[in-house]
Amino acid sequence: MSKKDKRLQALSGIRPGAESDINKIVEKDIDPDISKAIALHESIAINLKNAVRTAISLGELLAGKKSNLPHGQFTNWVETNLPFTMRTAQRYMSLYDFREKLNTTGLSLLEDAYKYIADQKEQKELPGESPKLLYQRWKMGGSISKKEREIVKDLLETNYHSTQKKLEKIKSELDSL
Repeated sequence: MSKKDKRLQALSGIRPGAESDINKIVEKDIDPDISKAIALHESIAINLKNAVRTAISLGELLAGKKSNLPHGQFTNWVETNLPFTMRTAQRYMSLYDFREKLNTTGLSLLEDAYKYIADQKEQKELPGESPKLLYQRWKMGGSISKKEREIVKDLLETNYHSTQKKLEKIKSELDSL
């Protein structure tokens, strides 16, 4: 390489500690697709960051709709009116249910958020045995550990509260008759 070529390379090349924008400016002037590609790339990055937040908002909307519809009508409403399946609606609502934990994780991909939720749900259960199975074993007189007892207690409390809400709704409907 000649001295002249070395000098040109030194002027146009990247210097230690700083990046030269000379090549970038020249390339952008020559090729308009570069700026378009950069803008699209930045748009993708922004949309990825917003995907989980948008899905949580959709989950909130669906959960609200479900609570306002009569019992058993939500599935029909989803299948009739929305371009996605009931399973997808359930996944959106689970994102909404776990919104506080998801907001602290910084996850941007929906699949990562769904996997995170599945992992969180598995941590609440003992490997190999669901809370319902633990409850059945306890009800049949089987022995369960302290940790299993807490899981069964959580299950029963959850069932109690949901049943109590259903009873209150039925009572209000009876009173309105």
